[in-house]
Formats: sequence, structure tokens, C-alpha cells
Amino acid sequence: MVQSNKTISFAEAVDIALEFVMKKGGYNSPKIEKVTFNEETKKWEVEIDVGFVANIIKKVIIGQNGEVAGFG
Repeated sequence: MVQSNKTISFAEAVDIALEFVMKKGGYNSPKIEKVTFNEETKKWEVEIDVGFVANIIKKVIIGQNGEVAGFG
């Protein structure tokens, strides 16, 4: 975790999102689809394909200090 006045890096956001969907979500083969930084909220939005055969996209929102702020 980093100080609250700094935003985590792209790589940190991706690592946190992948770890979250694998450990908490139970998805075994996640693939990164899209990563964006929302300037207004100062949060990373990581879209991950969790489907095995078909595409199933889940969005993980990562806050400034590395916490998962949303999943769906």
C-alpha cells in the first residue's frame, strides 16, 4: 500500500485486480481486457475476462491506496 496522497501504478493496479478475481472471485484463468485511469475519481478501472469458453467481462475498481473499491 502507498500513501493516500499518491496513486498506485498501472502495474500495481493490474496485480491487485488479478489477485482479487483469482482469490476472492474464484476465477482460474483471468485475462486483462482493458485498464483505464479515471481522472475524476482517481481510481483504476481494470476490465478482466473471466470466462473460460465465452467472454465474461468483470470490472475491478482499484482506489488510490490499492484497495478494491468495486467489483462487478
